[in-house]
Amino acid sequence: MSLEDIRRDRGKKTGSAVALSISTSLLLMTSFSVGAWLGPGPLRVPELIAGGVFAAFVGFFVGLSVGQRRIEAEAKVALTVKERGRKRHLAIFSDYFTLDGKIVPRTRLRAATLTEDRLELAILEDDDSTTRCALFGPPNDLARARMALALED
Repeated sequence: MSLEDIRRDRGKKTGSAVALSISTSLLLMTSFSVGAWLGPGPLRVPELIAGGVFAAFVGFFVGLSVGQRRIEAEAKVALTVKERGRKRHLAIFSDYFTLDGKIVPRTRLRAATLTEDRLELAILEDDDSTTRCALFGPPNDLARARMALALED
């Protein structure tokens, strides 16, 4: 699977989750507006506009969260680690892994070394240089990540 295919697949999943979430929140706003019109009194135009915009924003941000969960449902391992004191999110899939959203194909992983308290990754960059990163976290989580990243010899 190429990098473009991976990005397109992830974009489709996130996009459909966002669209569904926005549609649902706008439907709820419409339902509320109709209920107000039939009940105590209709909403004024500024209230309808403000409610619709707010519902769309809520739907957008909820959709992003749901989209991320849909994508990571296929991950072998998803965990939070630390690199240089910063929290990073590592998700490992069958063909690639992500580190804080950056997609790295498995073919670019040169080494994954597990020591007592850290997982060291050597990643081949586009310019043929190797980037090393040391990830810290709970030893059991790092061991699971190392097993999921197992390189075929």
